[in-house]
Amino acid sequence: MLINSVLFKILFVPLIGFSFNTSDISSVLEKYKNQKIISEYHKNIQKFTNHTEYPKDTQFVLLQFDGSYSLEMWKKTQDFSKKLLVENKPVRFTYFISGVYFVPEALKNVYDLDGYRAGHSDIGWGDDVDDIAKRFAFVNDAYKFGHEIGSHANGHFNGSDWTQKQWEQEFEYFNRFIFSKNKERGFGVIFPKSEITGFRAPLLGHNDAMYEALKNYGFTYETNKVFMQNRLVEKQNTIWNFPLYGVNIGGRNTIAMDYNLYYLQSKAKSTLTFGTPEWKTAHKNALTGYLNYFYAHYNFDKNDELGLKAPVTIGHHFSLWNDGLYWSVMKDFAKEVCGKEKVVCGTGQEYQAFLESWGK
Repeated sequence: MLINSVLFKILFVPLIGFSFNTSDISSVLEKYKNQKIISEYHKNIQKFTNHTEYPKDTQFVLLQFDGSYSLEMWKKTQDFSKKLLVENKPVRFTYFISGVYFVPEALKNVYDLDGYRAGHSDIGWGDDVDDIAKRFAFVNDAYKFGHEIGSHANGHFNGSDWTQKQWEQEFEYFNRFIFSKNKERGFGVIFPKSEITGFRAPLLGHNDAMYEALKNYGFTYETNKVFMQNRLVEKQNTIWNFPLYGVNIGGRNTIAMDYNLYYLQSKAKSTLTFGTPEWKTAHKNALTGYLNYFYAHYNFDKNDELGLKAPVTIGHHFSLWNDGLYWSVMKDFAKEVCGKEKVVCGTGQEYQAFLESWGK
């Protein structure tokens, strides 16, 4: 059933026993206090109405993260994007965030999704209020600098057999966990619900019932299907699908997602140590696979009737599996391709605006 309104009113009131230190958050936000920050994202949305800015054969690269729990990785990813911007290789990430990471474990029972026991999440919760406040600060920081915030639902359940009602219930919980504001909480996101338009389902579990729910909750694209390379994007029930694509890693086929590489290379066990010959070989194979995937799309000359290219979509997590192997691969990949002629390492929202500016 849906969250009881009385329970939800106390959901984000700091609990007795929680130490909420705002000093770290204030220091993060203070440097932006008097600045007029116009993000690359907002500037680019305006440019997409002008075809001379981004020609029809522009290659979009969509680099994405699911879940986004780790505060360390929030910092690492944003620091990296700022570093590449200085090098004239701009990259804007899409963060598909999980609602449960913005709820203290002590209040987990407010999450009562049909078909699951109250308080259950397959990926845990957001620790204490101080931890959650810092996570919100990183979300806001990302948004200010042009990264996209999307939804990864909440408890990381496979929704492939869900009803439309369950999907809508899940989206309702997500909105409440992320956007419910009250004076007692004292922190939260700085943008409205309408800014979250992209969705990746946990475990890529989706079905037809999901699309009507997505439409009802303001989503405009999802990224849950897997296509062969160079297959163009499509719509289902007015919702864009920006798929993941297959890649070849060391002679074996998988999906362009770090967990799939992790499973392929070490059976989903962190057995590789940074700098060892085995780690270097796995890194080389993964990077080569990603680059081959990129160039297969970038150099493809048989695009759709408008000349538009299929995107290069790569999905990662905030996990440093195999001693940081896949985060290292993503960084090396971005340094290689972002900044190339007619390449935009941008967000799903940017890509959608680009497509629609060309009449798609």
